[in-house]
Amino acid sequence: MERISFEQHELELVERDSASELERALARLPAEQRQAIEKRVLEEEPYAVVAAAIGCSEQVVRKRVSRGLATLRRAVKEKA
Repeated sequence: MERISFEQHELELVERDSASELERALARLPAEQRQAIEKRVLEEEPYAVVAAAIGCSEQVVRKRVSRGLATLRRAVKEKA
C-alpha cells in the first residue's frame, strides 16, 4: 500500500472540499445558466452545439455562460 504524505492528504481534502463547494454553487444557479455551463464548460461542447441542444441562439448561450461563471466566481471569493 502506497503511503501519502500529510501534505498530499491535506491537498486532496482541500481539492475535494473546493469541488463540492463548486458543485453546490453550480446547483444554486438558475437552471438556464447551469445547463449552459454544464454543456459548454464541463462537457466542452461548442457554443453552436449547446445552442442547438437547448434551443436558443449562440449569443444567448454566451450570455448565460458568462453570467453564470461570474456568479460562480463571486461565490468562490465569498468563501475564501
